[in-house]
Amino acid sequence: MANSHDIDERLTVVCTDGTTIGCENFKAIESGVLLTEDLKKNRVFGFVNHDEVRFVLPSETAAGIVGDGTADEGFEDPLMQLPGLGSRYAQRLRSAGYTSIGELADADPAVLAEETGANEKRTSEWVERAGEMKNADGSDDA
Repeated sequence: MANSHDIDERLTVVCTDGTTIGCENFKAIESGVLLTEDLKKNRVFGFVNHDEVRFVLPSETAAGIVGDGTADEGFEDPLMQLPGLGSRYAQRLRSAGYTSIGELADADPAVLAEETGANEKRTSEWVERAGEMKNADGSDDA
């Protein structure tokens, strides 16, 4: 997991439906925003269509805006509460049978990678974050 200094420098894309997606950097193109895993914008891992982007902010700032209750309607899906998980991967997880943070926390990252098409590094991060959320919540169904 990234240290707190790395988290402070991360960015968050906030979508019009309330979905948030974490990234290191981004590149705006005519049709939308390319999300990258590195500051030099070499490793693209996602794309958000221009009409689905509300804004891109430092993660700390975005957490304050999204976490203030104004975007609650965008978080009806429990999986969408997981930082860094976009709507496309949330849909893939639901299709594979995962419906809660607790189920994701107990998942095998290699199996998740196979079921969603994400790389295992990313699925390991999902499982780790879900575990943290599950432990913080104190329930199995977070």
